[in-house]
Amino acid sequence: MSCESNTGNVTYKTIPIGEKERWNNAMTIMKKLLESNLGLKDFQAAAITGNMYAESRWNPTSYVASDAGQGQSGGLCQWHDAVNGNGRFTNLLNNAKTMNKTWQDIEVQLAYLVSELDGTGQHSEKGALVDLKNTSNIENATVSFCTKFERPKNAQAKGRERITYSKQVLEKWNAQNS
Repeated sequence: MSCESNTGNVTYKTIPIGEKERWNNAMTIMKKLLESNLGLKDFQAAAITGNMYAESRWNPTSYVASDAGQGQSGGLCQWHDAVNGNGRFTNLLNNAKTMNKTWQDIEVQLAYLVSELDGTGQHSEKGALVDLKNTSNIENATVSFCTKFERPKNAQAKGRERITYSKQVLEKWNAQNS
């Protein structure tokens, strides 16, 4: 599926990936989050990763040209722009350019995510990190990240739906790292 961007002549395309690549991406996300400077516990990293599944199916090329008529969204977290093309997705694009890489690169997106959460990027989501780090279980961590970082419509309900994904991630991570 090819989607026209509202940023000009650029066409972005979601490239389909298989289940094995999805899970490889999920384990890469977990590893990078746990190795980052964020100080996350494994269940908190799994909560972020589970939310990413709901947003993009762990496909870093995931792109939506118009998210409910509200502007474009893309990447693992479906970073969103307003209709005028300004916002978190544009910040991701700019961050990728400074790294001389494409926005679809999983490493670029994870570096951007960490910069948002630790407050060093163009857009700070440090409050979401503080709230996440105050959780003591995967259920609360998943809902916290959904409501404070992702912020979809019906965030509380969607957060509860995402718990299953987060638990699956943590189970697979623990099985691979025990």
